[in-house]
Amino acid sequence: MTQKAYVEAMRSLVIYTATWQDRISMAHHAGETDELAERVNDLLLPIVKGYGSERSWVLLGTESLQTFGGSGFLQNYPIEQYVRDAKVDTLYEGTTAIQGQDLFFRKIVKDKGRALTHLAQEIQTFAASEAGNGRLKVERELLAAGLEDAQGILAAVFTCLMSANPQDEDGDIRNIYKVGLNTTRAARPRRSPSRREFWTSPGWPLRAYEPLRSEQATFPHPSELHMSIGLGIVLGVVGAIFITGAIDIPASWPIDSEPLGWILLIAGIIAIVLSLVINRQRTQRTTSEPAAAAH
Repeated sequence: MTQKAYVEAMRSLVIYTATWQDRISMAHHAGETDELAERVNDLLLPIVKGYGSERSWVLLGTESLQTFGGSGFLQNYPIEQYVRDAKVDTLYEGTTAIQGQDLFFRKIVKDKGRALTHLAQEIQTFAASEAGNGRLKVERELLAAGLEDAQGILAAVFTCLMSANPQDEDGDIRNIYKVGLNTTRAARPRRSPSRREFWTSPGWPLRAYEPLRSEQATFPHPSELHMSIGLGIVLGVVGAIFITGAIDIPASWPIDSEPLGWILLIAGIIAIVLSLVINRQRTQRTTSEPAAAAH
């Protein structure tokens, strides 16, 4: 489902970009020029290239390859070729770093933000609408929050750019390097749950700007909970075996088998109980957020 979600999202991004290219072609056919369509299309192209190639590489190189285990590296399955092909997409026709600089310096700064403003207005209009017959209310709120975060980050990047002029009193040319780092990361953002990591990761020079919500509090992944429960069961079984005396421990050990068994059994019970408590908190948090948003 993770791969499907990203694939559908990237496919939608490509199709949306293609609609602007259709407007350009239709205008040319009519002997006209659609400047807005050309500007928006130019803005979206590095995003399609940068994000699409990087996300495809991550999905194929982790999610897909992991499904096959060690066999995924062999030519018995086509995944190894898909991984190689996906990686080269991040390199040719301009690496992701080049795409990021093109996105910021040429498609935003040089364009004076006109295409970006139009795109942001479209997103804001959709987020404020009643699209989806009320069923997309939570998703539209998340979209609006993401737009707000992106606008704040871009404003901070512009601040770094303006402070890089050495002719200004407080100008520092080294700030242009910060802009370059940030444009690369902006062209290949991570998945939404890691947004807090993305904007405030080590080396990110915009850590002063922190508009993200507290809902990014970390909870263990379900697979981690399952592992904790499994570990608790294993500890409990091993402890029960030692208590019954089915297995004797060496005489050189500083503890007898029965006390050791009770320790392992209690540790297993604690692990299972804690896992269930955390899982209950996760479930309550997941079900309470949509209800609160609906009110």
